[in-house]
Amino acid sequence: MLAIDVTDEATSKVFNLRGTLDSLEAGELKKLVRAAIATGQGDVVIDLAETSFADSAGLGALVALQKTAAAAGMRLRLRNLRENVRALMELTRLHRFFEIEEVA
Repeated sequence: MLAIDVTDEATSKVFNLRGTLDSLEAGELKKLVRAAIATGQGDVVIDLAETSFADSAGLGALVALQKTAAAAGMRLRLRNLRENVRALMELTRLHRFFEIEEVA
C-alpha cells in the first residue's frame, strides 16, 4: 500500500510517499503528479524517505513522470532515497537519469 501526502515548498510541489511503490500503486502516483505538472506551478519533488520498496513498475512510473516534467519544461527531483531504493536505482543506472537530493 502507498500513501501520498502532498505539500508545497517555495517553488515545488512535494509528494511524500509512504509504503510500497509497485504496479498496484504506480497509476495513482502518475495521476497525481501529472495533474500537478499540468498546472505548471513549480517543480515536482518526489520524497522517497518512507518508501520501503519499489519494483519495475514503480521505477517505470518515475521515468514516465520525469519525461512528462521535462516535456513541460519543469524539473522533477527525487529526494531522500532509502538504501534499498537507492541500490535499485544504481543497479538499473537510473541514478544517472534523475536529479537526486538528500534533505534532512
